Amino acid sequence: MLHTNNQIIKHKVGLLNLAEELQNVPEHAK
Repeated sequence: MLHTNNQIIKHKVGLLNLAEELQNVPEHAK
C-alpha cells in the first residue's frame, strides 16, 4: 500500500509540475 501511495503522490506532483510549466509557456511564447 505504501509503495502504491508513493507512486500516486509522485504522479500527482508530476502533473502539478507539468501544469505549472504549461501555464508559464504561453507567457514566454507571446
